[in-house]
Amino acid sequence: MNKPADKEFYLLTGATSGMGLELAKKLRDNPKIHIIAGARSESSAKRIKAAVNPERITVFTLDLMSQRSVHKFADQVQSFLGDAKLGVIALNAGLQILTASKKTQDGVDETFAANHLGHFTLAHLLIDCLADGARIVSTASGTHDPNDKLATRFDFRGAIFKSAKSVASGDLGLEGSEIQLGMDRYATSKLCNILFTREMAKRTKELGKNVKFIAFDPGLMPGTHLARDRPAIVKFVWYNILPKLQPILAYRGVGISLPHKSAESLRKLLTGEFITKTGDYIEFSMALAPVSIDAQSDEYAKDLYDVSAKLAGVTLK
Repeated sequence: MNKPADKEFYLLTGATSGMGLELAKKLRDNPKIHIIAGARSESSAKRIKAAVNPERITVFTLDLMSQRSVHKFADQVQSFLGDAKLGVIALNAGLQILTASKKTQDGVDETFAANHLGHFTLAHLLIDCLADGARIVSTASGTHDPNDKLATRFDFRGAIFKSAKSVASGDLGLEGSEIQLGMDRYATSKLCNILFTREMAKRTKELGKNVKFIAFDPGLMPGTHLARDRPAIVKFVWYNILPKLQPILAYRGVGISLPHKSAESLRKLLTGEFITKTGDYIEFSMALAPVSIDAQSDEYAKDLYDVSAKLAGVTLK
């Protein structure tokens, strides 16, 4: 591929469905943007390839649960870029696994690996590929906050962070059904996304790197695949009722969005159309998102960074 000097390279994870796919569709309207995407399977790769002009997208295999896959993906991205730089990294992929905790081949909980550690590793491996002023946006969630009323209505208890080691193990020290504990691990991984953003903003600033790390809350998006393992009645409401009620609920200030609406807000963050500071946490309304007490903890952020860096075998230089 010819890589002219004015080409902007955007790397996206989680771009094969939901908000990520909607984001890719919005970015395709800008002829200067070339998308680099990660996909777990050929079938998911086909979805995004079908949505974007083949000359404007490059897809490599990426399984965020596998450190080996993340390293291979990063090598392929670096080789593809050559002397070019990434203007944007959207760390959007995420899984809500509502079954018993399982360990990856790397020995960590699958939810922690897919929603945090894989992205942590990827950001470090590609830090030297970032353009001056690049933006790295992580998709977080209000489910991390035990005081988020909307999340609690869907039985989220908020994040449980006793230590980064316990989060990585998948054992949060709680009791409950497999579904409930899976939701707890998901909410905690979303806390990790915010802590990661804050800590990376701090460390890159100290190193004099002109990049922005931002966290983004897309809101509750009914109709997406996050409810696929929930009870039948929950799935019925999620897929059939809430999407139709979204405009009314949004008008009343309820934090419910739709994939294409949140994708537009994320697009504004990625392109710099909406100006924000490094370390900020922004919701889909483009206001500062509510943040839990735990998400403001410097101690938790450092603990998570140190444990993650050891697990990933990477350091920030």
